[in-house]
Amino acid sequence: MRPLIGVSILGYGVEPIVSVVIPAFNASCYIGETVASVLTQTMAALEVIVIDDGSADSTGAIVRAISDDRVRLLSRSNGGVSAARNAGIREARARRFVAFLDADDCWDAEKLQRQIAFLDEHPTSVVTGCLMRYVSSTGRILGRSGHVVTAADRRAIAQAELFPFPTSSFLVRRDVLETVGGFDESLGRPSGGAEDLDLLARLAQAGEVACVPSILGSYRIHPGSAMARDRLRINREARFVRRRLAVRSKGGDLTREAFAATCPETWRERRQDCVELAYRTAALWFGEGRPLKALRYGALAAVVDPFYTYRRLHLQWLGRAGRLARRATAT
Repeated sequence: MRPLIGVSILGYGVEPIVSVVIPAFNASCYIGETVASVLTQTMAALEVIVIDDGSADSTGAIVRAISDDRVRLLSRSNGGVSAARNAGIREARARRFVAFLDADDCWDAEKLQRQIAFLDEHPTSVVTGCLMRYVSSTGRILGRSGHVVTAADRRAIAQAELFPFPTSSFLVRRDVLETVGGFDESLGRPSGGAEDLDLLARLAQAGEVACVPSILGSYRIHPGSAMARDRLRINREARFVRRRLAVRSKGGDLTREAFAATCPETWRERRQDCVELAYRTAALWFGEGRPLKALRYGALAAVVDPFYTYRRLHLQWLGRAGRLARRATAT
């Protein structure tokens, strides 16, 4: 395994091993905690690039007040999350790795070191994620996000049929990231969509996708998050991405207009949208300390699709409770 140290380069001091790109739009509530979770990583050869994407709050001022020369702030007019991330990639000084972190999420201290070690030990892997815990705006743990990628999963990832871990867990080899072209800026406007699903699919076509099988960060769910506000739009974007990848695999291409004309929403898709929205809303209200609202939306999810609801509960809660019980018995 290579040592986690930087290399001196003229005019810049120490070259970082990894550049951490954080797009931020009106993120003053969380950006300080988010950046701090990067600066307290157990490996120090890193830089943090915060892209203030036209915020109207104090996001920029909070970042400017951080007294650490590893932090840089880029201020730009609002152009969407894909354009903001690409701007961060262009400014990145690290030659080996780029990591992505949303402005309301945070990492455990060993996150980057564990992932860099993994990629050093697995040279055929081009990107690795990790498991993350779902947390509410108040810090309440709501469950677990992500799962370990198997060989059988990789084809589904390359077809955008599976998104195994959050974007805030991505660590990508920079040369491969540049080869596939970064994020598609036609996606992810204004507040995010399926741009991360699209990127991971293209990365999966370039090499292996892997996941460190440990919880190494926190993925925040709150009323202002894109997943809470725009679930139905994001699902529609994901279907467009999947269909476009399928067409491109055969040498063609697909515009949004052609997709809208030829791929109307089906009853099955509307049902899936409904159960996902109900389940995620239940989790959101539970995290915000509103159990009756959570129960109502949870009951709606169970009525619309009991199998989906049970599977998500088992993954995030029942499975976790069983593991804890087995661990307690073992000790």
